[in-house]
Amino acid sequence: MPLEWITLLVTFGTPNNFRTEFIQFEVADFESLYHTIFGRPALAKFMAVPHYPYLLLKMLGPNGVLSFRGDLKRSYDYDIEAVQIVVKTQQVYEA
Repeated sequence: MPLEWITLLVTFGTPNNFRTEFIQFEVADFESLYHTIFGRPALAKFMAVPHYPYLLLKMLGPNGVLSFRGDLKRSYDYDIEAVQIVVKTQQVYEA
């Protein structure tokens, strides 16, 4: 269950080509390596198109397409850390 909801102004892009929208976030009480996760409502609001295999997110800006690339190595490292957190948490609850 979320602790609360918060609405923040989110901007993607550069000063000459950007998109800004208000996005509602759930505040949760759990350890995570991600600061936020954009769900379908946020993607729909920005009319963004994710391409997960290439870690690519595209959306239309006022002066053309905005493209954002992820880092595969960093994503892999975060996933490994997330698994380690789960293992440690399970060990604490089993003890």
